[in-house]
Amino acid sequence: MRIVVGGWSASGKTIFARYLADLLQCEYVSASSRLVSALMLDNVNWIRDRDSLKRLRSPEVERQVDRDLTARLSGTSRIVLDSWTGAFLSKSHDAAVWIECDLDVRAQNAMGPDCLAAENPHKFRAIRSGLAQKDRDSVEIFRDLYGFSYDPTSEAFPINIDITKLISPYREHWWHERHSVLFLIATKISQHLAEQI
Repeated sequence: MRIVVGGWSASGKTIFARYLADLLQCEYVSASSRLVSALMLDNVNWIRDRDSLKRLRSPEVERQVDRDLTARLSGTSRIVLDSWTGAFLSKSHDAAVWIECDLDVRAQNAMGPDCLAAENPHKFRAIRSGLAQKDRDSVEIFRDLYGFSYDPTSEAFPINIDITKLISPYREHWWHERHSVLFLIATKISQHLAEQI
């Protein structure tokens, strides 16, 4: 059971990859955490720290992190990898899931449940703009490094789940909404694996 989860920043891919790993009793590995560690940083705000991160990131570091993650994926029998490149670079995963989410919803996700867009329009616009720029940066980085286009329409992600209308910014709805999405993801993976037999 080797599963790769991808998606744009703040789409929910990390939280759902973690939930999925817990549900399936698999190891959870985060590409983002591995990259931060490789850059010898403690914590990163991908939007606020964009310029300093661009200076720190290098093709050599990116490729080494991706090689390590691909090796970890192939060498582990039960793993959920939260990764930008895993679905493109790995030949050993059983399923690859793209978590799709509208940019406005992603911006609200990044703001958190106690900070609604309607009440904080300037912050919302700044985060939305930052996420859009990070999307463009990601596409450029992976095109330059590997020649692939990072997007949900890629054949690398046979399972594509749009959660835009399935989640809300309200904390009191989180438990039910997130467990419903997790059930949907697990069901789609199960169907995909059954089709491969």
